[in-house]
Amino acid sequence: MKKVLLFASFLMLSATVVKAQQVAFQGFEGTGSWNYTVTPAKYNAGSDVWGDESSMVNGSATMNPFQGNKFWAMWDLDNPLTQGLGDPYYHYIDFSTVTLNTSKNYQIKFQYSADITGGSSDSIGYIVEYNNGTTWSNANYKFMPRVSGGWVTEVVNVPANTQYARLRVVARLNGGSDWAGVDNFEVVESTPAPPPTPEVSILNEVEYTTEGTNIVKMPVVIKDRNSTPTIAYFKFFQGMSSASSMNIDFSFVTPSLTFFPGGPDTLYLTLYLNDDNAKEITEHAMFEMTTVLNGDIGDKYTTLYIRDNDGNGPQARKNIELMHVSSFKVDTAKDGSAEVLAYDSTTNKLFVLNSTNNKIHIVDFSNPAVMSNTNIIDMSPYGGGINSVAVSNGIVAVASEANTKTDSGSVVFMNTSGTVQKVLKVGALPDMLTFTPDGKYLLVANEGEPNDAYTIDPEGSVSIIDMQGGVANATVTGVSFTSLNSNKAALMAAGVRIFGYNNPTVAQDLEPEYIAVNTTSDTAYVALQENNAVAIIDIANKTLLTVAPLGYIDHRIYSNAFDASDRTDGPCISTWPVKGMLLPDGIAHFSVNGSNYLITANEGDAREYDPFEEEVRIGSGSYQLDPTVFDSPDLLKANHNLGRLNATTTLGDANNDGLYEEIYVFGGRSISIFNTSNGSMVYNSGSMFESIVANHPTFSKIFNCDNDENDTKTRSDAKGPEPEGVTTGVINDSTYAFVALERVGGIVVLDVSNPANPTYVDYVNTRSVDSLHGDLGAEVVMFLHKDKNPNKKHYVVSANEVSGTVAVFEVKAWEQPDTTTSIYALGLKQFQVYPNPATSQLNFGGKVSGELVDVNGRVVARFEEQSSLNVANLRAGMYFLRAEGYMVEKVVIQ
Repeated sequence: MKKVLLFASFLMLSATVVKAQQVAFQGFEGTGSWNYTVTPAKYNAGSDVWGDESSMVNGSATMNPFQGNKFWAMWDLDNPLTQGLGDPYYHYIDFSTVTLNTSKNYQIKFQYSADITGGSSDSIGYIVEYNNGTTWSNANYKFMPRVSGGWVTEVVNVPANTQYARLRVVARLNGGSDWAGVDNFEVVESTPAPPPTPEVSILNEVEYTTEGTNIVKMPVVIKDRNSTPTIAYFKFFQGMSSASSMNIDFSFVTPSLTFFPGGPDTLYLTLYLNDDNAKEITEHAMFEMTTVLNGDIGDKYTTLYIRDNDGNGPQARKNIELMHVSSFKVDTAKDGSAEVLAYDSTTNKLFVLNSTNNKIHIVDFSNPAVMSNTNIIDMSPYGGGINSVAVSNGIVAVASEANTKTDSGSVVFMNTSGTVQKVLKVGALPDMLTFTPDGKYLLVANEGEPNDAYTIDPEGSVSIIDMQGGVANATVTGVSFTSLNSNKAALMAAGVRIFGYNNPTVAQDLEPEYIAVNTTSDTAYVALQENNAVAIIDIANKTLLTVAPLGYIDHRIYSNAFDASDRTDGPCISTWPVKGMLLPDGIAHFSVNGSNYLITANEGDAREYDPFEEEVRIGSGSYQLDPTVFDSPDLLKANHNLGRLNATTTLGDANNDGLYEEIYVFGGRSISIFNTSNGSMVYNSGSMFESIVANHPTFSKIFNCDNDENDTKTRSDAKGPEPEGVTTGVINDSTYAFVALERVGGIVVLDVSNPANPTYVDYVNTRSVDSLHGDLGAEVVMFLHKDKNPNKKHYVVSANEVSGTVAVFEVKAWEQPDTTTSIYALGLKQFQVYPNPATSQLNFGGKVSGELVDVNGRVVARFEEQSSLNVANLRAGMYFLRAEGYMVEKVVIQ
């Protein structure tokens, strides 16, 4: 069995050391000045070797001295047995004490070679003692490697101010063919290596605090300090931070730190926070260590996130509420989906598109609490996949793409029982279809998406199918974008994204995604998602009117804050120097007081094909920010700032120099409302959706999660909650928008009766936060008015793609009392109540008696001859105050 050599590594002689003066030397040639003794005495017995040899042979391998004609050789070492050493196999070489000059620096050096691969109990090593004694401390024993790979040099740096040094070499071999050798032992004067340069680093690259903390101390550390003070200087990046210094949000009181000799190794950047009473987003402050005197800069950046302590996010008014009735899985197959919905009031049936399995499910809606399939239609004979379904006047229409998606697709017509009646050809990849409110026309958005290789790129188009003669006489007219081909440059300059691979025409690049029709059925608005634009079509004349860009969301604006990283701790909804491309999926048209509006669900979408992929992380080395625009690109590109966020490579580099002056990201994480008369954006919900979830008592646990996992913040670096579908409905003379959030799930309800200033009403989500079940991946949302369904109730219904479920919610809305018979009849004087909205107390214009009721008519408080009412413990929402002798007053509690 082979033996083992062990050794301890030492610092190699620095390249800066000059040629050393030798103090003592031993090379075993008989002329060395460094005396030594060996225990036991040297011998060469049989195959065992312990002595100064000119060479040593192991099989076909020969070991020769490192220098000169002799070296000390070791082989086996088990014969004769060593006596009186505590272990019979230990052998020693003891070098005598060398007296040193305490004002100089020294090294002990020697060479050794080892080839030992046997038992681990065998070893070779050494002990250095810095005294003039005779004993050797095992605590100072250093092992050497068992296999050296040839002659190697070991260097021991003698501590400064040392007067004596001596060396012992220790070997333990107990038989076998292992061998080792040592040679050229010397003590030399050395020039000390220059002391290392101090290095100063900001300890934490990201920190978190809360506004009421008052004092924030961010640690800064030094290593390898020397005898001279080290001063570090710091800069606050106001331009890239959302927080402000100079007592607005904080005071930055330590722009420099001095590390004195003998002082602490950790000092602190100190900030004093201003604890105001304003409800604010999370703000971030970014700092850089710019200069270090007598030292080097290590980690130089940090970002401090300051969370607010005053608010709990948007407060739901609750003047209507969505009450979950049931969720129905349309396909018992594990992978079955529910992606698009349509409803027929005459038969009280839902038509649910299961795109995964290429089926249409006809669902009995007569009892929404217990739904069931009445028929399942296999759509595979009609193409390669279905994308949309719509119903009008007993006619069901299904959009079916071709087996080769770049070929012309089809619209399949059937009756409400599922019997196919007719198939019409339309454009490539029909992605969405909808009937006009009057039922005269069916409009089809033909996306015209290219193949994966981007070798075929069909034109996008809209098909208008005239249904006035019934299904049997239906005819198709295509509305093309080819008339815009010559206007490509002008459209791009206006903000329409035309950016496909290999210089496509305008018609090829425009990709219709969704269609909304106005209430008078004469105008269609077509979302061109990837192009960040909307096409407007004259339906009766079947002509294209215009293509209008939708613009961008400026995320530097306070109301447009968002959570930009999946690598920060908890929700960090803040502002950043970023622009969001709306890129809407679902859109809806509604009217208020004679004015028309378009509402867009700003999901975001990127093109990703084999030869062309526009999406890139901002932190990628291929995405370079212009340093003349951004104060510190490296800091901005950190993973806890914008480094993980996905941006497009198609915008932002206006001068094509490879440096991005602006950052454009996907989706607005919001809904926008446009006035259709002039195309102006009158409202954007900004950070509302992320704030709702971040502050929700239940769903904050899965803030910005995906629709197929409950891990929080996995979508913060992408498109956040992803508003996917939107619809509107009128209840009690108020217009509401219902927005489906694709990733975290659920439906947000907004009162858009004032389109320029909507109010948050409700958020409902039926997924579980503890395990992955419930309704997942909300795609489409639909509103059913109580006057247009046999159940005589308001419903909101959503299709959830990932869970494959249809979720039904009953809308609970408080009805005003009948003023013709009520004691609160018209003619009663108005009652003064303030503040309104209120948070903790309602004050009356005098002492009165009455009651406070919620939107469901439940009495929540009664009062007798009181001038005020404590409402601090009531749920936020809308209430009605009934004071005797006065008109009913609407009250909002926040």
